[in-house]
Amino acid sequence: MEVIPLSGIYNPRVGGDVVIGYVVDIGLTGWVIDIKSPYSAYLPVQEATLKPVDLTTVDLKSLLGIGGDIVLARIVDFNLTKDYPVTLTLKEARLGRIEGGTLVEIDASKVARVIGRRGGSMVGIFSEELDCDVTVGQNGRVWIRCKDPGDETFIARIIKLIESESHTSGLTDRVRSIVTQYKEKKVGTKAQGSSTSS
Repeated sequence: MEVIPLSGIYNPRVGGDVVIGYVVDIGLTGWVIDIKSPYSAYLPVQEATLKPVDLTTVDLKSLLGIGGDIVLARIVDFNLTKDYPVTLTLKEARLGRIEGGTLVEIDASKVARVIGRRGGSMVGIFSEELDCDVTVGQNGRVWIRCKDPGDETFIARIIKLIESESHTSGLTDRVRSIVTQYKEKKVGTKAQGSSTSS
């Protein structure tokens, strides 16, 4: 039996955890990142870019700025003896600065439910039915990217529904049904619009 906690804070884990964080400060050698955890996170400049950076000539604000820049990063170190216990990296293909899309915040304890069983049965619905890319950070932030911004708003509402009803059974089937109905209604509206204009 799977037990899904109703609430909980995010505790960082090294190796597998991909998180979504906000740039909140800039240090001498990197950025302080808010990862929605009791532990502060740091992104050293050498972990932010594949090319070497000369800290004497480069303004770090030109790479990542405070007050708006968001990153998709992986945790590479967690050491409670450091001022910033969590160390992040962006040096993988799909990691880096987040641009566009919609960001949704959920309780970190509900992340597994939003992803779904078998490594993605729930988020897979959005990809299959609406051709949207949904990236779930282990820290409870979800990045949604769709060709149609209206789909992003719809998926954001569904993700909040999954969060609030994560303890109920048959949720994946219900979500699939809601998404299918939304898609059919959308196709029907488009068809109606084209017949009206012709």
